[in-house]
Amino acid sequence: MISVDIGAPDPATADAFAALAARAAPNAFMHPGALAAVAATDFAHIHVLHAWMDDGDTRKLVGVWALRERRIAPFWPRFLSGPPYDYAFVAGPVIDPDFAGAVMPAFLEAIARHATLPKVIKLKLLDGEAAAPMIAALQARRGQALTLETMRFHDEVRPTDGIPGAGGRTKKAEVDRAVKMIEAMSVDWDPSNYEDEYRKRLQAIVGKKRKGGEIKAPKEDRKAAEPVPDLMAALEETLSKLEKGEPVGVR
Repeated sequence: MISVDIGAPDPATADAFAALAARAAPNAFMHPGALAAVAATDFAHIHVLHAWMDDGDTRKLVGVWALRERRIAPFWPRFLSGPPYDYAFVAGPVIDPDFAGAVMPAFLEAIARHATLPKVIKLKLLDGEAAAPMIAALQARRGQALTLETMRFHDEVRPTDGIPGAGGRTKKAEVDRAVKMIEAMSVDWDPSNYEDEYRKRLQAIVGKKRKGGEIKAPKEDRKAAEPVPDLMAALEETLSKLEKGEPVGVR
């Protein structure tokens, strides 16, 4: 049976966290020591969720998720957010893969039932491995008692000043062709078809650095600097391939 407790960062859970991290996808920003240091300096107001598997004889940590409690302005409603503090760049929980389908629903249920925790969560920088069980858990709740927001602060949104065409109207023909292409390429979403390439590259860099290797900046992608192709021509070409049954590259 899985139980969840919610509290302040506790360095005493470091050994249990280390055992969990050995089985799960790592997230150093969820380490009890780092969270405790942040809380001790009042850098952020952090709540830590611990999921425990208790079979009667042993108690094993199977999930850890740290969220920051904050508000945009003094009189605005409070909300939870991840990553749990500034300079952290991964928001996903650390979950034992053997309990992936049970831990995330337990986390959300614990937040929903907590007497004082906000019931709105803002997440960014969520890695691919954490996204699938989280989305499944949210879908299972069917929007009851908990809301997941993807709002952004003003400093996270690029202004449109100086961008050619900003604020202009899109032609109906362009919209119709775009919708037709989307419908033609739409399929049932299967998370197993996708891999977190960014995470794999980052882990490879970290591993190389730990072994004393030299990290070199990637070469400039000249194709990325080429002028943007005509949108209508690209849509027409894609639609033509779809109508002929030819493969279309999708990223």
